[in-house]
Amino acid sequence: MLNNKKRLLMMMSVSAASWVQAEPGLVLEEIMVTAQRAVEGVQTVPVTVNAISGRAYSDTVSNDIRDLSKLTPGLSLESSGNNQNVTLRGIGTKISAPQSPRTNIYVDGAYQMQQQNSFFSQYDLERFEVLRGPQGTLYGKASPTGTIVIHTANPTLGHADGYVRQTVGQHNLSTTEFGTSVPIIKDELGVRISGLYDENNNKDYQYQDSSPSEPIDRTRSGRANVYWEPGNGFDLRFSYTYVDKTSGVDLYVAETADDRWGVELSPYDRESLSNREKEQNISFGQSILEMNYELDDYILTYQAYYSEASNYQLNDEDYTPVDDSYQTIDINFSDLFNNEFRLSSEGNDTWDWIAGVYYAKSGALTHAFNKQTRGALDINAYVDLFSAAEDYGVFIHNSIFLTDEMTLTLGGRWTKERRSGSSNSNFYLVNGGTEIPVGGGVENANTKYIDWTGTAKLSYVLSPDEMVYATVDLGGRSGGQGIDVKGTVPEALSLYDPESSTSFEFGYKSDLLDGRMRLNTSVYYQIYQDYQVELEAPINDAIQGLTSFSGIQNAEEVIAQGAEVEVNYLLAADLVVNMAVAYNDTKYEEFTGAACDDGNSASLAVGEYATCEYTGQRLGGIPVTGQQLSRPAIHNPL
Repeated sequence: MLNNKKRLLMMMSVSAASWVQAEPGLVLEEIMVTAQRAVEGVQTVPVTVNAISGRAYSDTVSNDIRDLSKLTPGLSLESSGNNQNVTLRGIGTKISAPQSPRTNIYVDGAYQMQQQNSFFSQYDLERFEVLRGPQGTLYGKASPTGTIVIHTANPTLGHADGYVRQTVGQHNLSTTEFGTSVPIIKDELGVRISGLYDENNNKDYQYQDSSPSEPIDRTRSGRANVYWEPGNGFDLRFSYTYVDKTSGVDLYVAETADDRWGVELSPYDRESLSNREKEQNISFGQSILEMNYELDDYILTYQAYYSEASNYQLNDEDYTPVDDSYQTIDINFSDLFNNEFRLSSEGNDTWDWIAGVYYAKSGALTHAFNKQTRGALDINAYVDLFSAAEDYGVFIHNSIFLTDEMTLTLGGRWTKERRSGSSNSNFYLVNGGTEIPVGGGVENANTKYIDWTGTAKLSYVLSPDEMVYATVDLGGRSGGQGIDVKGTVPEALSLYDPESSTSFEFGYKSDLLDGRMRLNTSVYYQIYQDYQVELEAPINDAIQGLTSFSGIQNAEEVIAQGAEVEVNYLLAADLVVNMAVAYNDTKYEEFTGAACDDGNSASLAVGEYATCEYTGQRLGGIPVTGQQLSRPAIHNPL
């Protein structure tokens, strides 16, 4: 996040890794990507793309996808419980709603409908592609900030191969990863089996109640990839991945030598600040199918994704030895399905195109329980949430070769989304072990979103080794309903409006010094209208008294601008140095009526919350209590 006193954020990474050359001579290997749904050299695509090989990822960092940011400055990936957030070019998501993120993730070309699934131990990979800027045409869901594409390793059809990687460390840390390919029909049909077992028991800390249960973080996953290429222009790829994750590692741990909880700790001991054991159990299975068939000068592609998942989480929310606040959330995702038909031309002298249709549907049922203590009374909240969605898309993407050096790219996408949701909440005061009903009810929300997104790109080849490009991209996201687990969100903030964005970018790509150095630069300016942001503020709730809520609001306008530079230099036959710098500046150009904490929450009447003026503030630099920009207004939505 940006600090309120800073005008910019700058990130830089320098790494060295072994490099396999494609041909003799000291030249950087050409990296092939699928940024435009076709296999192209990374230097010929008029898009800012960071390509990281699976080998570089596994050799340089761990199996945790969050470490991808170590190889891609300006990219941040966060994961805490049920909340995941990808920040790219200074813009993240962080909203509690059944909503697609601003930076989407794809695995083997298929849209990940639950982004959380991509945060669990990536292994046996071919490469990552990080596409910066709006992707509103070719991929299954328009993403206003960028896209991460993960390619898992293909089976080898000509011979058998495999590997095993083992890592061990303190506190029972053990990570085993393997992958093996077996050709069933040589040069035609092959199977690749891979898996991961990762465990870290974190035995260096304990819970306050001296529970015999040990903190644990364990991930078990397996994948089977099948690739069939019988000839006659047809090929098929099918993969199935299963993940089971169990975690009881508390994020809030104190390192102290005092006896604040009656237990003497050495400076090397750590004790959880929560008295109730954290618990998270997640499992999911997903299948991805892709079929391609060549018809003379055209390629017909069908791609499908299906997944089911479950997610249970228990959190102690007060982080004290007093058992006065905790929450459980049990989510079941059913029938997560999307598929896409594409027809594309190839090899034309003047015009290549891709056209297709997309359909997706999903459903989720959530059971939530929240306990809060108010003086001598306990308040129990039971909330059942159901959400369902259907998405439709029609798109076309054109590459028009104006001259041998100049290419014009035009693409458009029509999107229609339907969202339905319902919540059934019940609130009780607990007195002497008896629950007394004090409120609740049923709420329903149905939204429909129709929009056009698209791109216009003009690229010009200055020389065989240099290219410049300029792009204009339109993006958008639907509105919807937030998730109100505690039952404290004001009615005025229960729904939020759609978001739109317009982006302008100029870039330069080059291979210099006879292919030993690669220099890519870009500058961008992006405008978001009705930017969706989740804010937390105190409220005087009629049932729970002075408490807090997290509500999603629309900021009128947000500006994101910046520049990026990436340099790769081959020092020797097996040594390459990578350096990248990203500068991001994101701020609220206009944001009035933002829910906030003005430091005077004790004076709030029932149903009231305060609002502040955040115009001119940078994202992540919102003032804390007592630093409001203007005298807040008081909202009473009751």
